[in-house]
Amino acid sequence: MMSKAIIREKIRIQIADGLEKEGFKYVKSNERIIRQHKSGFDVIYITVIDYYPIFQIEFGISIRLDAVEEIVNQFLDENFVNPKGKRYTTTIGASYRMLSNTQHNYIEIKNEDELNDAICQLITLIGTKGLSFLEKYHDINLVNEVNKKQLLIPNNYVCYIPQNIMQSLALLKLCNDLDFDALKLKYKELYMTWEGHDDKGKKAIDDLITYLENM
Repeated sequence: MMSKAIIREKIRIQIADGLEKEGFKYVKSNERIIRQHKSGFDVIYITVIDYYPIFQIEFGISIRLDAVEEIVNQFLDENFVNPKGKRYTTTIGASYRMLSNTQHNYIEIKNEDELNDAICQLITLIGTKGLSFLEKYHDINLVNEVNKKQLLIPNNYVCYIPQNIMQSLALLKLCNDLDFDALKLKYKELYMTWEGHDDKGKKAIDDLITYLENM
């Protein structure tokens, strides 16, 4: 009988085994498949939603750029990030839907055969699309351009999250982007607060801007 825990563990182990030559390892204590690179690490996420007898497998890949995360995390308290999780925060990522160009952000399975097919599908997807994404966005300048464009899309939901704005500000500064002075003001206008965190989010952004201005 399949269960959420059994499915999740099997997927993680087999994907890590399938990508061992690419440098990935399954770190069970952290529930992540990780590969170190010179600027941080790459991570593969697997989560399983239990709608027994149907299960949905959610998948994503992300990149951590230490230089960015170490700056931003100085200004985020437990209201925004679990202190124990700060060493795992990531800078840019791609979902299953983005990589596969499918309508849904999950793979649905009902039995062992479908699970095995899903694992093969994910390993293939990582090999054909995921690895190239990861290699491309190890370049901090490209990450800066992507994050900046995303935040400037009108009515973009990412502006609800102060971390997104703060990551872009750190990227702008680290890349010596000439747009920093203009965007530090624009981002403060774009920040869409949510109840209970508005003042804390604004303060975190303001404190980060002051820090970056003095770097």
